[in-house]
Amino acid sequence: MSEVGEITDQHLKDIRDTFNLLDTDHDGKLTTSELAKLLRYTGSLKSEAEMEELLAPIDTDHNGSIDYDEFKKYIIEKDILKSLADEVCYEMQDAFNVFDRDKDGYIDKEELKRVLTQIGDRMPEELADEFIKEADLNGDGKIDYAEFCKHMGY
Repeated sequence: MSEVGEITDQHLKDIRDTFNLLDTDHDGKLTTSELAKLLRYTGSLKSEAEMEELLAPIDTDHNGSIDYDEFKKYIIEKDILKSLADEVCYEMQDAFNVFDRDKDGYIDKEELKRVLTQIGDRMPEELADEFIKEADLNGDGKIDYAEFCKHMGY
């Protein structure tokens, strides 16, 4: 693993959750039809032959389906966790930028209130104060990008 580093319990949980989500019939294996549903959902239609070609490098025991161990091994070997981490990083940066209206690298109470009142009900000042207090790990009265990510669970 490059930048992701060691495989953590959270990584393993994420891999398991993804496998379980894809395993729509809950039989402990992924079939071409289950993977095809995912690809159709993401807008990538594949023929049956293309699906089997896609499955081949993952299906190491050549039984026509992918079990959890094959799935996990493929995810780890292909460094897919890093790709997912990079994608989350970009999405988190975009979300942070929505709040950081003056682009100074921080979200203060006024920026938070301004954005939250534009996308929904007016945020009470005490709620904005509470959010800042919870997320502001260094106590400077504003949220930097690292604090934002930690508060959002990343």
